[in-house]
Amino acid sequence: MAVSEKSFNSVRIAVAAAYRLKATNIQAFDVSNMLRKDIMLVIIVPNEDQVSAVSDEIEKYLYIKENKRKPIPEETSKLSQWFSLDYGDFVVYVVCEDAIPVYRLDNLWNGLPCIDLRLPRHA
Repeated sequence: MAVSEKSFNSVRIAVAAAYRLKATNIQAFDVSNMLRKDIMLVIIVPNEDQVSAVSDEIEKYLYIKENKRKPIPEETSKLSQWFSLDYGDFVVYVVCEDAIPVYRLDNLWNGLPCIDLRLPRHA
């Protein structure tokens, strides 16, 4: 399978929201051959406050810019150290860097093929 253009464009909107709040460690992975999703977006932030703020900003941006698009409520997990937002065709993980070794969250994305989101260098 291949990543759909719709998923790709939606993920770029999510990334723009994260950049707006100064998130810088952002990676997108192609999971289309493994899951019923196209993309896993991982955003690593330095503290728990930013986890919540970035997640809220992503939800707001996608709601406004993607015709009131919302995550699937029962598939959304909101913890203080990480959030997951499931939009059906892609999932977003916003993770506090301190939580990665504790929960071994890097096992979620290690070895997955990266997606070039074709973002400007200064974005």
